[in-house]
Amino acid sequence: GERLANLGKVLGKQSRLQEAEACFREAISLDPDQLDLYLSLGKNLRGQFRFAEAIGVLREALEGRCTQRVPMDSHGRGSHASERPSEVEGTSKGAIAIRPGCPAIWVDLGELCASVGRVDEALETLGESLRVDPATLAPQDRESLTKSLQNFLFFLNYKIDTYSDEYASAYRAAASRLSVLLRGAARGRSRARPKHPRLRVGYVSGDLKRHSVSCFVEPLLRCHDHEQFEVYCYADVSAPDEVTERLKGLVQHWHDIYARTQAQVVEQIRNDQIDILVDLSGHTSGNRLSVFAARAAPLQVTWLGYPNTTGLEAMDYRLTDAVADPEGPSDGFCAEKLVRLPSFLCYQPLTANIHVSESPILASGSITFGSFNNLAKVSDQTVELWANILKAVPGSRLILKATAFSDPAIREWHELRFRDRGVERERLELLPWADSDEAHLEVYQRVDIALDTYPYNGTTTTFEALWMGVPVVTLAGQVHASRVGQSILTHCGLDELAARSPEAYVQAAVNLSRDVEQLKSLRASMRQRLATSPLMDAQAFASSIEAAYQQMWQGMA
Repeated sequence: GERLANLGKVLGKQSRLQEAEACFREAISLDPDQLDLYLSLGKNLRGQFRFAEAIGVLREALEGRCTQRVPMDSHGRGSHASERPSEVEGTSKGAIAIRPGCPAIWVDLGELCASVGRVDEALETLGESLRVDPATLAPQDRESLTKSLQNFLFFLNYKIDTYSDEYASAYRAAASRLSVLLRGAARGRSRARPKHPRLRVGYVSGDLKRHSVSCFVEPLLRCHDHEQFEVYCYADVSAPDEVTERLKGLVQHWHDIYARTQAQVVEQIRNDQIDILVDLSGHTSGNRLSVFAARAAPLQVTWLGYPNTTGLEAMDYRLTDAVADPEGPSDGFCAEKLVRLPSFLCYQPLTANIHVSESPILASGSITFGSFNNLAKVSDQTVELWANILKAVPGSRLILKATAFSDPAIREWHELRFRDRGVERERLELLPWADSDEAHLEVYQRVDIALDTYPYNGTTTTFEALWMGVPVVTLAGQVHASRVGQSILTHCGLDELAARSPEAYVQAAVNLSRDVEQLKSLRASMRQRLATSPLMDAQAFASSIEAAYQQMWQGMA
């Protein structure tokens, strides 16, 4: 079994996923009690976009690994996620019934539930991590517990639109427990101020590759003033690509840290005598927040990759702007001090080669709405709003695009969500993720109006829609994740498309759908509007961040 499992992992790294799947399945048949084999097979199936089957495999693991068997759902042990995708909840409850000691299952099952749009079940599964004493766990399980807590914090952003006491309490409790785990055995150091002719700034990220984060990091790295700043990147990238190589050429120093431990990375950063260390990940995949928890640099900042406070006392500042985080509740909630830039985002398109088409309504005679955000963002509130818009605009259609839609069972479940709200299946088109940047952007040529998600707004998807000439209607809440859409539209001169209430959101979309001349005008001018806005002025953006860095550093004096 072990030999087959190792072969499966090697084949997986070579993208030979079907051959790897066969290895994992044979290994399980030989040794059905090994939890790691189920996790490996589940990840393999997820890599093949067979999400419902992956959930079924985790269900098998739960049934086989529990010391006390529990009913998996109200229909009994015989139902499978691939047959009943709406019953993922049963699997989650089964995971919670596992005794502390299997946090790896919480992580995998929570991520799977979120990836197919079942965020409530993901949070229920991961919530077990709030009740576990880390001291009772083996080292490898402590690592899984850390990931479970980080996912719990991350997934809360899909549900929350206000700084309520209940939300603040849950977030802070998880962040406090996580901080202890992240610090590990590393020791902090005094916040000494080394003297260098140029400020040394280090960026830490697992997304310095073909990833949405790079669309916003690259303009900054290209425009940094190298007479005033010496720039380092610490890349936790398992599979570097052409974007990685391009980013390497923009900075003076580059360190690959994927295979390095927390202690090794902390030592590298301290040896480099970094003045300001910048986290680009927050609690998302590939983060190195443990390095920040160990106080690797005198001044530490978080920006871009995560829409909330890290909750870490060792994180000094968080970069944002006055629209995404108005002065008030967010200042009291965040562990970091908020630094409000003119805009906290600057965008570089995936490709400039895809042309802007005419408004699709001119040929079809009916409105096509669209949203290409990941399914975790498509909350029940969002589906309700979109259903109300479709019912108010006769003949309109909605195109959704997400990786999980390659799975027929997942498509069917999401079609049912709309049918339950009075929208026929024929009015929906659910597309799997495109296999190239060009193919992805070309789908926008079929969309008249993009609809943002709530309470977790889109970011890259909103920029992509605007770049392709498609106006975006968003709904603004109180927290950062629910205000990014308003921030983008405001800096693009389209604040009227940022609604302040659910009713206004529906009405804004309906009104725009009825004004074909405005749609034509916006289509023709949108790319130029975005290109000439502060959102694509890389030099001004870099200068604003550099000024903030200088001010932070001077504040330590």
